[in-house]
Amino acid sequence: MQATLMDFNTSPTYQYAPSQRRLPWPSIASDAHHPGFRLPGLDASAGEIHAEHVAVVKEMLARLRRLDLIEKLLNEYYTHSPAALVPGPLVLPAVVALRTHMNDVSASAVATDDPTLPVAERIIQSTLADIHIDVDLAPSKFCESYAGKSLRLEAIGLLFALAGRSCLLSPGRDDWRDEFVNTMFRCSTCCLQLAREIAPQVNDPMVWLSYENLLLTMSIQGDASPNVWRRLGDLSTDVYALGVHRESTHAGKVPFYISECRRKMFASAYQVDKLICTFFDRPPRILRRYADCKMPLDLTDDEILVAADEVERVGLLLDSEGWSATARFTSSTWARLRYILGVFREEVLEFPFRPLTTENKAKLMQESFRKMPAGMERFTRPPQIYTPMLDIGNWSYISADIIEVIVQLGKSRDKAILLRHDFPYVVVNYGLPSAATLVAALQTITKSQRPAPLQNLSRSALIRSLVVFTSYLESIGDTGEAIHSTCVQAAQVISRTLDNMLDEPPSTSNTTPVVAGTSMFTDLQSALFSPSEFLQSGLDTSFPNFDLLNSNALDGVDLSGWLNDITWTNKFSG
Repeated sequence: MQATLMDFNTSPTYQYAPSQRRLPWPSIASDAHHPGFRLPGLDASAGEIHAEHVAVVKEMLARLRRLDLIEKLLNEYYTHSPAALVPGPLVLPAVVALRTHMNDVSASAVATDDPTLPVAERIIQSTLADIHIDVDLAPSKFCESYAGKSLRLEAIGLLFALAGRSCLLSPGRDDWRDEFVNTMFRCSTCCLQLAREIAPQVNDPMVWLSYENLLLTMSIQGDASPNVWRRLGDLSTDVYALGVHRESTHAGKVPFYISECRRKMFASAYQVDKLICTFFDRPPRILRRYADCKMPLDLTDDEILVAADEVERVGLLLDSEGWSATARFTSSTWARLRYILGVFREEVLEFPFRPLTTENKAKLMQESFRKMPAGMERFTRPPQIYTPMLDIGNWSYISADIIEVIVQLGKSRDKAILLRHDFPYVVVNYGLPSAATLVAALQTITKSQRPAPLQNLSRSALIRSLVVFTSYLESIGDTGEAIHSTCVQAAQVISRTLDNMLDEPPSTSNTTPVVAGTSMFTDLQSALFSPSEFLQSGLDTSFPNFDLLNSNALDGVDLSGWLNDITWTNKFSG
């Protein structure tokens, strides 16, 4: 496999930025928004600007000498991705078109010294043209407008971005992956930047590329990277410029499949906007109050792309709320859920400035509960039934469940490719607050000398699980990364608190006394436990008032502000 990437690694650097250094991972110095990333300036003539544009496209074509690798990654992506934004039939034809263009390059290599020049010229001319959409436009004709003979920069950049993301999620840790992903990232960014400059207006493939490039940037540079915030601004600009947020402006003017793709696009952009704004603690850029775009219908990609005369038949597969009448999961299912979660996140972001009242909080819970289809309901009773879980005593049970799930996930993370990349997020976002709750509760029990307040939780199983959890914390990130130092600090505090509790156990207890031994801390494999150990039969929900908020179990760890100090990146995953 390493030999197949030689063409990617040995290509010359960009002609328009000769001073730019080749970095193992992109930094702000290599970002398209940085002044060092120079596109033609105002002093250049029209001919010079065009020549530089052609040179950039030729440079990217030089990275496609082994297109078979990119095609393989794209096929893997659409085979395994349950929530792809763009339907595969609207993307994969671009690979065929690109292969045709590369065959033209090979055929003219003998007759001319610059075989890529005619192909680069055709791509530039195609990108300069409008994409015309009418209500009768078939999916195949729509593909031809950007992925056929009229291959555009937006389509090429989309292939680069998806190939880079697919490579990140694929198994194995080969030496060539970092350089390959870096190459895909730079090429997709360059395609997007150049397309925005020369295309007459924003179009659907450009918005797709903008979204996929944002996700690739988050995976490489981290969710809290300044470049992520810039790209989010570009994405929101593209969404607004195309009018995706105002469905009423194009209703009845575009085909059914484009309308559904735009709904999925808005739902995905809306949710990722709230996610990034949460990390940065900044106002959201895409607000629901300025949009009338509906959630996408719960259809498969093939059902979205049906002919116009079959749209009514497809509609019979849905219920009155737009969910599938049968229990199934499609890419649109996840887009709908993302939108619902985005509404919650927007309310949370506004909470410090507009506190929720009892009335609108109940309304929000009921509305969101009713939006869920029966097949996706974890609980069948209204959310008000579970308000006792807000009781401080029940936090221990909830936290114990969360830690149990994380420990079980940790045992399978090397087998599940997607889980390997998400596991650090799960540990830090969900596990650390739960561990803090359990440690504080256990410490309060030890100090108060109360007789077995956790009658239905095995104290020894809790301690064993927390030991395993601290090992997960210590393994997150590389030395020198902010997230690694944060997790190591939290792991040390948890371990120190557990040591103190084991040195001074409760004076009275109805459960079997815990005997502290070095084996529990050194043999982590033996610390893995069965879920049945966690909760014993006959659950009793009566608890004393734990002093969780005043406990010093996590002194020195600011759980309210530590998110802002973390460098979120999948670079360390796996």
